Amino acid sequence: MWRAVLPLAALLLAGCGDYQRMQHDGETRRYVLSVPDGAEGELPLVVALHGRLGTGRGMARDLGLDELLDEQGFAAVYPDGYRRSWNDGRGGGPAAEAGIDDVGFIEALLEEVAGQVTVDASRVYLVGISNGGMMAQRLACERAELFAATASIIASMPDTLEGSCEPSAVMSMLLLNGTEDPLVPYEGGEVSGDSEGSVLSTADTMEFWRLRAGCDTDPEETAIDVVADETSIRHLAWSGCQGGASVELYEVVGGGHTWPGGPQYLSEERIGVVSRDLDTAATLWTWFEPLRREGL
Repeated sequence: MWRAVLPLAALLLAGCGDYQRMQHDGETRRYVLSVPDGAEGELPLVVALHGRLGTGRGMARDLGLDELLDEQGFAAVYPDGYRRSWNDGRGGGPAAEAGIDDVGFIEALLEEVAGQVTVDASRVYLVGISNGGMMAQRLACERAELFAATASIIASMPDTLEGSCEPSAVMSMLLLNGTEDPLVPYEGGEVSGDSEGSVLSTADTMEFWRLRAGCDTDPEETAIDVVADETSIRHLAWSGCQGGASVELYEVVGGGHTWPGGPQYLSEERIGVVSRDLDTAATLWTWFEPLRREGL
């Protein structure tokens, strides 16, 4: 299931930003697959989910993971949500209103990619931004057995998931959230935009995953402030987690609905400030790289 592989030339074409298509639940779904030059053997895979109104191609362009592929030797896949949205469990938005099975789609996407790339099944990583970050939270709740680690950027757990979230495996979790996010409130509550629903606070989301990973209560804290801008970063890392799991938070003090090192894709008045104190893509890969799914 995880061993079939296409010729290298086909893989390299897939990494040029061109969309591939697959059928799922009667819908044609699209994704961009990026692989390193000279790919050989089993590759780690990062699944990256865009935010509301985003696209897989835009995620591949803006997140920065593709710039690390050749040096670090991993593949990345960037799927499109249904009408630029994900059914993350909150309700509202095109995907939820159409009853799209995005959990099933991501599971099927892993099978699709495994038909083209020799994937190391113990090293499949998940990251999402905003609506995609909330979708990543849902996948961590409902399909934890598929992923070695999950990262949510400018997103917290939808409060509709809290009571039913029973992960099938210990999950490593990283959050990277801005304290001045005008769309997904750091302290929790109603999310702004065309999707309904609320999220837990960043602190409550971290506590949820800390408890399930059995980590120590008190984190180690590090300050990051390398650029003279309007932001700084508090990095909190909890130790003592089960099975070598990792639970970490990057609190972007003064940061908006943006990710460090990313684009100022809308005005500061609408989305807040971009921090330059961190390279998000490099930070994600450094965190992902040593983590493995237990039992494989």
